Amino acid sequence: MIIKPDAITSSSPTSTCGRCGVEELRLLHNVRHRDTFRRLCTSCVLRLHPESFCPVCFAVYNPAAPMTSGIKCSRCYSYSHPECVVADRANSYVCSLCLDPNSPIFMPKKVKNLIVENPAAAAGMINDGASGEYRVIDEWNAKVLLAAAEISADSMSKAAMAARATAEQRAMEAASTRKRARAALERVALLVAKKENSKSNSGVGARVGNGSSNGAVGRSNPAPVMRGDSSGDILAALNAVELKDVRFVRGEPNPANVGLARPLNDAVPMDIEENRRPEMSAVVKVEKL
Repeated sequence: MIIKPDAITSSSPTSTCGRCGVEELRLLHNVRHRDTFRRLCTSCVLRLHPESFCPVCFAVYNPAAPMTSGIKCSRCYSYSHPECVVADRANSYVCSLCLDPNSPIFMPKKVKNLIVENPAAAAGMINDGASGEYRVIDEWNAKVLLAAAEISADSMSKAAMAARATAEQRAMEAASTRKRARAALERVALLVAKKENSKSNSGVGARVGNGSSNGAVGRSNPAPVMRGDSSGDILAALNAVELKDVRFVRGEPNPANVGLARPLNDAVPMDIEENRRPEMSAVVKVEKL
């Protein structure tokens, strides 16, 4: 496989590895590492996920059933296939990644002045036999690149699942919050309506109480009083009262009955009954209060 470097423009995405800083554009991988999205080169992807592949043959383990029966490196968390490790080195095994931690794992060969006989095989990277600097990926480096790509794809799949779960949870929380807010608004509207209704009723009662002549509405009423036409009873009671020692002055009311009755000018003497003194009978005009 032949790769020609692309020209880096201002509109190009991040062209350096987020861990080691190597300049790379075509072969950077999107990885979620420790809840952080990063763009890493092939070597850094493999070094940050040593438990995901065999450091000898670069075969990626199944994420659902990680490798636990292999030979573990004494320096890192990687597991190697038993058939990939020499038997006499199994007790104090150190993987190849830990033997040289600073060297890059993915090392395509750089070739200058390469002439490709079949331009179509280069996927349009060169035309008419043009020459330049290329990177050639052999079978070994292809395995390394494939392992990093699989790890990156699995990492982004897990990130997508986590993002989907988070979005669904937030959607449920938003729906619950919206439901509670709607119930609260309905409750507030009901309380406001009750308050307005109470104010309206109290205002009508106050107006009726203030406008009534006898003040019966809007305040506590006394004990009920039997009201009726009692003018005849009053006249009978007044006629039964002895008028002895009572003098009437023309034009002046009786001091004992001020505001109730006053004598008229047409008073006449009453008949003399048996064994009684003569009495004066007066026709009294009673003014109703």
